[in-house]
Amino acid sequence: MSRAVAILCNYNIRNRVINTVRKAPDGTIVEFHKPRRTLEQNAKMWAMLTEIAASGELRGQRWNADQWKSIFMQSLGHPVEVLPSLDGTSWFPASLASSRLSKGQMAELIECMLAWGTENGVVFQDDPVTEDAAS
Repeated sequence: MSRAVAILCNYNIRNRVINTVRKAPDGTIVEFHKPRRTLEQNAKMWAMLTEIAASGELRGQRWNADQWKSIFMQSLGHPVEVLPSLDGTSWFPASLASSRLSKGQMAELIECMLAWGTENGVVFQDDPVTEDAAS
């Protein structure tokens, strides 16, 4: 087995994972993390980013949805990676991925976007913090 992923959602799966760990050879790496963000949270985030990009400005400049995502994620302390160009003449930020955020981290990102957008005159079409997005 080169890689296995299991979502701990019931007793039987927990036991299967425990048995797999018992049988794993020394040196096997086991990783646990909180549940990832939901598809509903992701859809809400992109809807909000699109609305922010349509009417929001930062330092007198408009930014696209991907750029706004990086701006908000950096504001919450997610690390920003800067990479060199192939010709060595400049640097550029690598895109920050939200797919690895936990549900809680995604809820925090959505709340940050809502707060900033509200303070800066962005009109959101839907209530941006749904029960699913905030969980």
